Amino acid sequence: MGTVEEYEILSYNIIQKRVIPDRPWITLTYAQSLDGFISIPGKQLLLSGNESLILTHAIRQTRDAILIGVATVLCDKPSLTTRFIKSDPSTVPFTPKHPRPIIVDTNLKCPIDSFQNRNPIILTKKHEDPTVVKRFQNAGFTIVELPLKGTHINLAESFLILKSFGIDSIMVEGGAKIIQEFVNSKELPVDELIVTIAPVYVKGGIHSTCTTNSILNTSDQITNLKNPKWHSFGNDVVLTGLIEK
Repeated sequence: MGTVEEYEILSYNIIQKRVIPDRPWITLTYAQSLDGFISIPGKQLLLSGNESLILTHAIRQTRDAILIGVATVLCDKPSLTTRFIKSDPSTVPFTPKHPRPIIVDTNLKCPIDSFQNRNPIILTKKHEDPTVVKRFQNAGFTIVELPLKGTHINLAESFLILKSFGIDSIMVEGGAKIIQEFVNSKELPVDELIVTIAPVYVKGGIHSTCTTNSILNTSDQITNLKNPKWHSFGNDVVLTGLIEK
């Protein structure tokens, strides 16, 4: 066990970030159980301990934006702040920097009062009724309309647009469907992976990578982790590395 200050130092030493010319640097991070589950439908599943939450908030501190699905907004009502950390070697004296929220919301179900004064972005489908979009814009949201790919918006089309907004780094935090999409899709870039593993078996729910279709996938879907490293945060173990899709 270490102090908060020691876990903060460890966190900033773990985190990587590079500037990519045509899109933001993408960090995929999530917590899972020993058997690989990340959530239980309709319920909030808390897996990260207080120590590994320091790492989560340090990642937020160093990222320009944080991407989540609208289901996470509706179920968890997350604040997406950096309230668990008290230092940052890049800003002395310490100045908390809360990342700009990006919500994946195909049908604009996000509560209109979410993330006030944070200049949130919604990635959504093209809407025929401009008054629907205008309502969110008047509430301070930036709306990015994207083409559909099947029943979901094509996230791959968003990164050049987000880069043009001055967003050089994004933390992808969830929920389950968003995590699965970034893990399994060859079209969605992931540069850095940070996975917290909690010492618990959940024995059911939504798995971090396995969907009904992914069970049938062949070996050409294998993704390698480059320079993997293990770190202890309290009772949790954190795996970090760079992704080679």
